Amino acid sequence: MQTFNAIRAKEHSFVNWEKVKTVSILLADNSATSQQELNEAIQFLAKENRAVVLLSFTEQEKVEGSEQLFSKKSLNWCFVPEGIAVTNFCNAKSDVLFAFYKHENLTMDFIVKQSSAKCRVGIFNEAKTDNFELMINPPTENILSLKKLIEQSITYLQKTEN
Repeated sequence: MQTFNAIRAKEHSFVNWEKVKTVSILLADNSATSQQELNEAIQFLAKENRAVVLLSFTEQEKVEGSEQLFSKKSLNWCFVPEGIAVTNFCNAKSDVLFAFYKHENLTMDFIVKQSSAKCRVGIFNEAKTDNFELMINPPTENILSLKKLIEQSITYLQKTEN
């Protein structure tokens, strides 16, 4: 794991969507994203010719045989995730990280900070402006699907000049 200063030293900036080749998606088990929604989002990104790296946190005690999942068992006493799935995800060079989790989650915040993604996109939270380069504020009355959140983010990323 890296020290705080090493995390701060990572370069993050806006990226124009046309230059994006690899996308990372970070999900929490309690994010209410169904497997069908996830598949739709991945298929949408595949049609856009973008490679996808996925990591999902699950509340289950044990997760076996998946390099895309980590569980409570992977957390140390200060909620820092450990394990090959987390290390591979954080070290993966990606252009954009989509991390759409609404509830307070120190573990997810840590992974977002550790990520090697150039541009990090998440749900708007005034207290977390240092976590993301772009924040989306979806309407609270109807939660948008993962695909809709990604599409909305892409709209803004297409307008950036880089």
